[in-house]
Amino acid sequence: MLRWREDGAEMGIDAPLVLVPVVIERAKNGRTRLRSSDDEEPRLNPALKVKLEQFHIDWTPVTEQDPLDLQAVLSAAAPSRAMPTIPRPRPC
Repeated sequence: MLRWREDGAEMGIDAPLVLVPVVIERAKNGRTRLRSSDDEEPRLNPALKVKLEQFHIDWTPVTEQDPLDLQAVLSAAAPSRAMPTIPRPRPC
């Protein structure tokens, strides 16, 4: 998960780094179960790239990683954790 907070916001926002497609199944006993989808591969969260561009953060090192290699994704994302809080532009 990547957490950020907009300037002036009291609560942070969490976003998954990797999206894992799932199939929702209902068992005979009525319980719901999630299982990995065989039709789609995990992928990097495309919304993060857009959001981080707004903060002028280069997300390229993360996008170059294989989403199946979670350690590589986390390692590539780690430098962004050290980024300072960037204030949101204020209207004139």
